[in-house]
Amino acid sequence: MCLCGALSAASRDLPDKALIEARRFFELGLPRLTQSGLSEARAMQVIAALEGGMLLATALENPAAFEAAAAGLLEQR
Repeated sequence: MCLCGALSAASRDLPDKALIEARRFFELGLPRLTQSGLSEARAMQVIAALEGGMLLATALENPAAFEAAAAGLLEQR
C-alpha cells in the first residue's frame, strides 16, 4: 500500500508536518502526469485507480486486485 495514500486516509489524525508531506506527494504527482500529456481530470483518475488498487490488494491480500485496477487504466486510453 502506498504510504502517502495511507497517510492521506488518516489525515485528520496526523500532525501538520506529516499531512503537509502526504499532500505534497500528490501535489507533485499530478503535475508530472499532466506534463506527460494527461488532462488534470485523467491524472486524478490514474492516481485514484492506482491508490484504490493498492488499497484493495492490501485489504483483500490479493495482488490481482491491483493488477485489475491498473489494467483498467490501459483499457481506458
